[in-house]
Amino acid sequence: MPKPAQGHVIPIFFGLVAYDDTRALILSDIGGVCLVTPEGAVREAKLKLLLEKVLRAVTDLGVSHDGLKLDKFHLADDSDDDRAEQLKDIIQDLYQIMVQVSTYDSMGRSSRDVLSTEMKTLSQSLRALHTSAAPPNQLPSVPPELLEYVENGRNPDIYTREFVELVRHGNQLMRGKLNAFSTFRDVLAENMTSAMPELRDDVAQVVEATGGVPPGRRSGEQNGASSSSAAAGSDGPHTGTAG
Repeated sequence: MPKPAQGHVIPIFFGLVAYDDTRALILSDIGGVCLVTPEGAVREAKLKLLLEKVLRAVTDLGVSHDGLKLDKFHLADDSDDDRAEQLKDIIQDLYQIMVQVSTYDSMGRSSRDVLSTEMKTLSQSLRALHTSAAPPNQLPSVPPELLEYVENGRNPDIYTREFVELVRHGNQLMRGKLNAFSTFRDVLAENMTSAMPELRDDVAQVVEATGGVPPGRRSGEQNGASSSSAAAGSDGPHTGTAG
């Protein structure tokens, strides 16, 4: 019987499988939130303690954790102790914000950055508390438009097809705008180079920075190609005359 790696929730053991010389336990889902999501945000000091406890428990089970990633770890809401800790974190965040506000320096950039960081930390703590206090049987996030399709008796696949068509149309429109701006850039660069030769270097720098080819290089390549064609044409008649 597996023992809990965190808290008091004991997962149900369904069996043991082996694949590619690797053994794995099949366990029930204990719920909770993933550590890599905003809802599962944890302070760094607390995260180290949690991971150390979990990895030690996994090692005691005889399971290798070399390939484990953070998206495999979930914070399980198994008691009110977690909510108490989250409330303490929120109170601590509010205290830190109070300290930063009382010593705030409007002319100092460091004060703004520290206060902004504390506000973000408070937002994450409030979000984590809201997630843990929410009922566990929440519905997944579904677009309202898709719900309207189902309520009106329409096939949900139609929504998917229309969404794909909308994205395709938006991509085509954006590609057309990019091509139009690229053409306008090249025409403007050629005209500016011809009218103001002293700005040739600046124009070339701007064109290169935007992914284009400066007018001088394009004309040089065209002149080189024309010269090569002319040389090849002159060699042809000369060879014929010599013969």
